[in-house]
Amino acid sequence: MNSEFNGATEAPWLVNIYGNGQRCQGVILSSLWVLTAANCFLLMNPSQVELIGSPGHVSTKAVSRFLLHRGFSSWNTAPNNDLGLILLAQPVDLTAKDMWPACIPQEEKPYNTQEECRIFERGQDGEWFLKETMVEALSIADCSKHWPNTTEGRNLCVVKKDSPKLTTCKVPVGSPVICHDPFTWEWEVTGLVSQSLHNCTIPILASQLLPHIQWLKQVGALENSLQPEDKLPSAAGQQQPHVAKHSDPQGMLSTGTCWQWG
Repeated sequence: MNSEFNGATEAPWLVNIYGNGQRCQGVILSSLWVLTAANCFLLMNPSQVELIGSPGHVSTKAVSRFLLHRGFSSWNTAPNNDLGLILLAQPVDLTAKDMWPACIPQEEKPYNTQEECRIFERGQDGEWFLKETMVEALSIADCSKHWPNTTEGRNLCVVKKDSPKLTTCKVPVGSPVICHDPFTWEWEVTGLVSQSLHNCTIPILASQLLPHIQWLKQVGALENSLQPEDKLPSAAGQQQPHVAKHSDPQGMLSTGTCWQWG
């Protein structure tokens, strides 16, 4: 199923990244950090991040610097540790409540190929447009038939539902794969797209996020400026998110909030 929304409030954590005439996507982690694929930095020298909130609210932030995951290797057909971080020159105003951090996994758990997953794609150049595509996960055994060197627990392969009817399965590098956790009933960023092709017989390759949570904490990318006690917007007709509260049992991650459907 493919759906198009005339609005950004369905995915207020999704951003466009621009540089050298190219575009990638990423997700907001906190007021200063955006997560994307390391492959994005091979396509461009990122210069600006475009954030889209409520109608008419488009914010462009300059890039202060970007970091590749220390274990990233691009020489494989299936890149390992394909994650990168962007530090913004100015913080995102999360208190306006129309831009939110994405929810990410917080607990070690096996990935279930039966989970319901989606990929979101933002319109370009300030367009208030959002495309949502339902995808199905493949086993690593099936994935490796198309993408050699894929690794269990590190890579993730998905195919678009009704892909035989589609003309292309190309999505921007860094697009988030959002999956529904059947145990917590929350939607989380399970992975970020590394490679995709127009040919829909080839699955979309992504890097799993869960193995890299400790790296995000060490960098400080999860330190959040939006607190659970902050009040939600109450404007008539505005979607009210479920606010997921995450606390780190080791005290490494301050309690923060992220966007949920429902």
